[in-house]
Amino acid sequence: MSEAAERKRAHSYAATSNLVLRADRSLNDRGVSARRSSARGCTAAAGAAPQQPRRSPQARRALAGVAAVRLSFAAATGGLWQADHAAALVDRGRAAEGACGVLDLRWTRSLGLKSSVIAGEVCFPRAAFAEARKIPRFEAFSSFPPVTKDVAVIVPVDVAAAEVESRVRQGASKAAGKEFVLESVNCFDVFTGPGLPEGHRSLAFEIRWRHAARTLTDEETNQALGVVIATLEKGAGWTVRR
Repeated sequence: MSEAAERKRAHSYAATSNLVLRADRSLNDRGVSARRSSARGCTAAAGAAPQQPRRSPQARRALAGVAAVRLSFAAATGGLWQADHAAALVDRGRAAEGACGVLDLRWTRSLGLKSSVIAGEVCFPRAAFAEARKIPRFEAFSSFPPVTKDVAVIVPVDVAAAEVESRVRQGASKAAGKEFVLESVNCFDVFTGPGLPEGHRSLAFEIRWRHAARTLTDEETNQALGVVIATLEKGAGWTVRR
């Protein structure tokens, strides 16, 4: 690589204080890889894998000590981010902040980069890393099969998928109570088109429950799904597709 090209590359990296990756696909937040950024004292992440294995609830439980239930995503606007192609990480406890998505095309092209550039960062206060980390302990797992249920909900297009997922998770956790465990909630389909009200889209979620000592019955899972539906319709005012 020529000296001029090396200078341009270094300038690009310094300007973002971030690890960037040239790509043509949208960022899959489940497939990001992270590392500490010495320039800003935060964790930088970029990249995506087309398919990722399921992560256990324990693996998603916390991010540098910040509970996963506190984290959600919203649209990122302004700054280095391309409009409608980036998301901002929101922490209700305000202990973390971040963003990921496509960098502003006008800015990257002014640097001579013809392809889209995808980047991301998550920033934490120093205190988040100063606390002693708990040693992971073994948790007994069930040898009984999980039970899955699907639910599709119609929401306005300006409602973030993360907000809907949070509602689904809230209802599914409430339904499980102390009798069984909610293992995962995953959005597997987004539909817009005929049959839906104008300005709306359908988001479909897979909900997975498991009992530690036995197989859940159809009656139990149907009742649990009913709690989820009530949370979405009565609690949030959305419409569940039947």
